[in-house]
Amino acid sequence: MAILPSVPYVRVCINSSTGNLKEYPDPDAPHRELVLPGEPHHNKISVYVEAKSGAAFRFEYFVVRKKLPKNTCLGFFAIIDGHRTSSVTICNEDGFKPQQWGHMLKGDRIRKPSGEMTMRGFEFAEIKTVDSGAPPIAQNDVSKLGELVIQVWRIRRGAEVPPPKEQPPGPTDNIKYHEKELKGRDVSHATKFRKEKTAKETETFFQLEYIDPVDTPLVEFHFKYRSREVLQQMMILPRDPPVLRRQPDPPRLPSPIIDVQLRQASEEKVSFPSTSTEKISSPSTIREPPKADKLSAIIATSLAASATLPTNPNPNKITLPPKPLWNFLQTEPQTSTAPTAPTAPPAIPKAVTNAPPKGAPATPVETRTEATYRPDAMTPARAGLKAASEGPATPFTRVMTEINKNLSHLRNIAKGTAAGSEVRTGISHFEEQIRKEVKPQAGSSENVPAKRERAGDSDDELEVVLERPVKRRHVFTDEDHIIDLTD
Repeated sequence: MAILPSVPYVRVCINSSTGNLKEYPDPDAPHRELVLPGEPHHNKISVYVEAKSGAAFRFEYFVVRKKLPKNTCLGFFAIIDGHRTSSVTICNEDGFKPQQWGHMLKGDRIRKPSGEMTMRGFEFAEIKTVDSGAPPIAQNDVSKLGELVIQVWRIRRGAEVPPPKEQPPGPTDNIKYHEKELKGRDVSHATKFRKEKTAKETETFFQLEYIDPVDTPLVEFHFKYRSREVLQQMMILPRDPPVLRRQPDPPRLPSPIIDVQLRQASEEKVSFPSTSTEKISSPSTIREPPKADKLSAIIATSLAASATLPTNPNPNKITLPPKPLWNFLQTEPQTSTAPTAPTAPPAIPKAVTNAPPKGAPATPVETRTEATYRPDAMTPARAGLKAASEGPATPFTRVMTEINKNLSHLRNIAKGTAAGSEVRTGISHFEEQIRKEVKPQAGSSENVPAKRERAGDSDDELEVVLERPVKRRHVFTDEDHIIDLTD
């Protein structure tokens, strides 16, 4: 509901079958907050409303409690797309008490020469553009398209007068305009009038005197009606969120024949003979595998069913083709005692430096995995561990590598201990030989070079010391007789 702060007791709104139309501020209208104290207030208010094609609308006038001077009335005049329509005047010397006054203008009243009163309702209609062959329209009419104006004056009511014999022409029912005439304008709808109906209201005419100037009404309400798309383009309404449409589900396919055949094959529970490590069951408990003709029939049916399946309607979803039936049947290797023919050796790439010449016969080459895990291959444990370690690292290969390193270290320690024991045995044997040679020479003379051997009782090394013969000097004692030769 539009309300002007300077005239709060007069209110106007546009009503439809769903209620009052929601009003949006006009960005081009002057702001009420910018009016300075002492300056005259603006007597105009402008808002936007949303128009829907084919929707009927009407005007609603309200006057709240207000003490007006005696013989002072309020006149409401409606203007649609620049054309005047029916007006109404209200008077209440008691100030519109005890409740507010309201009036609804549902359409344009038409007075017939016979005195009958009819009415045409208001309706929003979308504007249609025509080519240059259509008759031109006044520029004044185009400039005021898409706008509803309500002017309110203060008037004095005089004596009653008879109704006029001639009625002024009402608003035209035109929604076709030139495209050039609408160029640069953001209008989308115009007002269309509905079929005439007999009006229940009656008109009474009075002599009126305007208190306010004719060109300056007390208050003026402007309602600019546009479509929702135009209001969004003008950034008055926010954009609608995108609607997420649910993709249709793919058509349900009948269950193919392969499901039945696979179920029958699974019920047979085909079993194969166990390996040499398992316990061989009796021949009565072992079932025979399916025959070749039955298996080929199942495979042919599965291929036919997969070929008739339709493609996926969704291009963003990738589906894999169905796998053949023989990929699902697990077969175990068959063991036989007959000698097997050697398989063809793989071709040796040209990048190998030690490749045989072209004329030489090709030699079979085995991969590291085959040389390591073949039961008939006689390879040392060290070479096997080395080959296994060069492959992809696994917990088992890492443990085996560590064990191999520890075994090599223990072998080196054992070799060192054995060498030390051999040295000690040789030293003890050499000591025994020396002792045997030293004992016979214990009583030899002093002039003969003496050879002393000193061997410790401990495990220290043997030390041999050789001394030169020294002439011993006589040491005189009291027992010797000394002769004095000086006399």
